[in-house]
Amino acid sequence: MFKLVKWPVVLWNVYKPRNLGTGEYGMVNALWDVWDSGTTIEGIGRCPPLRIIDESWGSRKDQGRIKMTPARKTWSNFEFLIKKINEKKDSSGSKSIAEIIDEFEVLRGDGDLNSLHKGLQVPRKKKHHLNKAPVHTLLLC
Repeated sequence: MFKLVKWPVVLWNVYKPRNLGTGEYGMVNALWDVWDSGTTIEGIGRCPPLRIIDESWGSRKDQGRIKMTPARKTWSNFEFLIKKINEKKDSSGSKSIAEIIDEFEVLRGDGDLNSLHKGLQVPRKKKHHLNKAPVHTLLLC
């Protein structure tokens, strides 16, 4: 079915993940469910799982959005958490996905998925610019 779609960006608004801060997912399990099984549409069924959409369309799913738009940021945040879950699954040996999700729930605590996302990020190092270096450093160059 996905091979027939020539312009995935047109359908992306239907399939894209929702914002982590909206409370729509609430728990890590709900986020994983959208990735692995698809979003449930009440009275209709399910959208395809986002993992299949990502495998089929890759970066074409939201092409045309060069800058960091809200949609791209939402995808980036969603994908970050999915990657963290998959990394943990790959490194944990025999743990089930349910056990791994439970571990992420403990990390989330009382916060939302945005706070979990922030807590899992590695702080970036600040770049030092030559023009901001102390004078004695400039003299050594």
